Amino acid sequence: MAGVISPELKREIEGLVSLDLGHLRIRWRQHLRTATPPHLSRTLMVRLLAYRIQAKALGDLDRDSARLLDRIAKERLRRRAAAPPRRRRTRG
Repeated sequence: MAGVISPELKREIEGLVSLDLGHLRIRWRQHLRTATPPHLSRTLMVRLLAYRIQAKALGDLDRDSARLLDRIAKERLRRRAAAPPRRRRTRG
């Protein structure tokens, strides 16, 4: 991302932490134009919303970087699915 974070942008992003869940959902809808996924934790909601606000102000990832990250994520999922299940340790 190119650019410098302005004091206003920094305040907006930092202010997300103090919002209650209802106000976070309102901000989510304002910025992403979709409903908040029901399974999303509050922490992840704040992080994703902060990223989107910053990306809108300063520019998002370029297409090649986004494709690379998608490829890495898909490969990780493929490896995880192919790996034998991990045994859980027992206390004792």
